[in-house]
Order: sequence, then C-alpha cells, then structure tokens
Amino acid sequence: MLTRFNDHWDSVPLVVIDTETTGKQPGVDRPVSFGLARFENGVFVAGIERLVNPGIPIPAEASEIHGITDAMVASAPALHDAFFQPDVAALLEGAQPAAYNAAYDRHFVPPFGERWEWPWLDVLMVIRKQDRFAKGAGRHKLAAACERHGITLTAAHSAGSDAKACGELFYKVGRETLPRRYTLGQ
Repeated sequence: MLTRFNDHWDSVPLVVIDTETTGKQPGVDRPVSFGLARFENGVFVAGIERLVNPGIPIPAEASEIHGITDAMVASAPALHDAFFQPDVAALLEGAQPAAYNAAYDRHFVPPFGERWEWPWLDVLMVIRKQDRFAKGAGRHKLAAACERHGITLTAAHSAGSDAKACGELFYKVGRETLPRRYTLGQ
C-alpha cells in the first residue's frame, strides 16, 4: 500500500474501485461485478471491469439497477479467482485505493495489499463537503454529482464506468478546491 505522505495529493497514483452487487447488505449480499480505474497524476491510464459469479441468485430489483442477470454471470469466475489476477495486481500496485462510498465497496472486494487497514479515499465524502448546499433527493449520488460537475458518466451502474467517472470527478473537484501544494500528510 501507499505511504507517500509528502507527495502532492494529485500526484499519488489512485485506483478507484467500484462494485455492483446482489443487494445493499455487506456480509449478506455479494458482488456481481467489479471495476478498477487507475489514475496517475490525475489522468486515467488503465481500467478493468469483470463479471463475478456471486454464488447466489441475483434479485430482480438488483438486476434492474445494474442490468446484470444470473445468466450473465453463470460462467463467470468467483470473486477471488477474478480479483487475484496479475492485471488486477498491476493496477493496484503502489496506488491509493478509493471509491464512491468507500465504506460500502470495501466490503465487497477481498483484502489486498500488505496493509488492508490502510484507509481508502472516499470520494463521496469529498462531494458531500463540496456540494453541501446542493438540493434535492439523490443529490449526492454519483450520477447527479457527475452531471453537476460536468463529468461524463457513460453507463451508470457499470462498475468500470462508475470507477472511471468517480476518479475524474475527484480530480476535477479537488483541483478546483485544494491548493496544489496540499500533501496527503496535511
């Protein structure tokens, strides 16, 4: 994991992780897909999106949100087999993990890296602070925040697309609000 507290915030490699799941309960529900988007110096450099067989039926209400069905994951690998691949490890190498609502997504991926207790950057918390005066139901959902800040979200609830848009949103808002000299250790 990352220990670069003296680097400028936007020069630290970042990997945004997103999951689509069978439901909203960590420990009960399981992932049906995950996406990773790696950013270096604030620029998207690579991404991965994988379907995952959750080992349990996908409820219709979950499929309505992300569009993933039991038939689509029937031949997909289990999470552990899909996640612990060389290309996933390469994307994660030396990067700060991040997510939009990190406390949620963190429960749906297996522990990785030397120090799993390392804190994830939570882009939702950044948006809640930045857009604290935004009004309306769902105002802090990823799609609404992206629209408000001019970020293109090509396929909402596609793990890879959500991860990429989340990273772009973080860098756009961060560059508008944080001073360039800000380091992770401040």
